[in-house]
Amino acid sequence: MKKYTWELIAIVSSLALGPVLAQAGVITHEFTVTATSGPLNGTSSTGTFSYNENIIPVGGGRINQTGLFTDFTFIWNGISYDETTANTGSLAFDSSGNLNTLFMLFGDSCSSSGCSVSAFTNEWYVIGSLFQYAIPTSFVFEGIVQVNGPPTSVAEPASLVLLGLGLTGLIGWRRQASF
Repeated sequence: MKKYTWELIAIVSSLALGPVLAQAGVITHEFTVTATSGPLNGTSSTGTFSYNENIIPVGGGRINQTGLFTDFTFIWNGISYDETTANTGSLAFDSSGNLNTLFMLFGDSCSSSGCSVSAFTNEWYVIGSLFQYAIPTSFVFEGIVQVNGPPTSVAEPASLVLLGLGLTGLIGWRRQASF
């Protein structure tokens, strides 16, 4: 092959395949809520929520929007919730792109302007480390929230492909240069 052919193949391939294969990584957090008052006092439940890393504002900041979760699992008072039945009110990120758990807001009756709980319902929400809930036979009660462990991230599939193409280009260039 002509000189620089391998480099050209690697560059063209990465430009052509990169946008097609690139997907944002998914960040997942585990959380635990524990009721500290009311008829469910002492009850705990653990859940998880995930979001795409491409929603994180450059330099940090808050996003007031519903539908930010790509995956959500949580059971409270015998009811299972997923990303279609629980909404985000807002998520906040520090300047490094980490979730600021003091300013997260989500629950089963949220909008982009906030979350609420009405008495005598099965509604609940999380704001920072506070959990509020109601059951059909009672008023609104409180609990605490703990976000467990560091988030886990799923690698971007395109990164490995682009790395492989780059290495292939370097190997081809090295072989070409040695002849």
